[in-house]
Amino acid sequence: MRFKRALRFDGVDDYVYATLSSAPNSFTISVFAVSYKVSKEGHLAEFRNTQFWVRQILGTTAWSDAVGTTTIKKNQMIHAVCVRDVISGEVRLYLNGELDGIGTELGTNPTNEFYVGAIYTLNPKYAFGGLIYMVHVYDDALTDSEIKYLYYNPFDPPRQDNLVLWLTSGSIDPVAGKWYDLSGNGNHGTIYGAQLVELEEEVIVK
Repeated sequence: MRFKRALRFDGVDDYVYATLSSAPNSFTISVFAVSYKVSKEGHLAEFRNTQFWVRQILGTTAWSDAVGTTTIKKNQMIHAVCVRDVISGEVRLYLNGELDGIGTELGTNPTNEFYVGAIYTLNPKYAFGGLIYMVHVYDDALTDSEIKYLYYNPFDPPRQDNLVLWLTSGSIDPVAGKWYDLSGNGNHGTIYGAQLVELEEEVIVK
């Protein structure tokens, strides 16, 4: 897949905020991103009351005891996924289509407030610094095979009936200050500070 545009987050106070129509107890959050500051805890995308972040030492991490095992390098394109599955009682983390960590602490149920590039408290200590190309949010727990498919086919996501938020590199409108939701649910994001980047070379993820 090829990305020609992205939103750049400064790692201080940039973020995108969206209010979803409802708050799913089981959910899947998928983010295609490049981190500039992997030495810190940079939050990718999350519901209020939950957390999902990336850093070099622990890789991807969720608020529970789910911790990824893969070291993430600065300026490396990644596909990071967090699944909260209330049926299995697991929080699962995936990196580039592969299962990378499992936890059993489900934590507090989320609200319908959703943040991209920042912790939901907006504490700058945990702001994400880097590029975010695409975000998918499902109101259900995707399976291993569905997540692998999503890694290879982000522009043709599986189970679109369960897709409640879909922010793509092509739906960024810097003039309106919006990151438009292409899921059909109208859960458009408002951009606070993050800047559109037109990439000189297409980013290709294999």
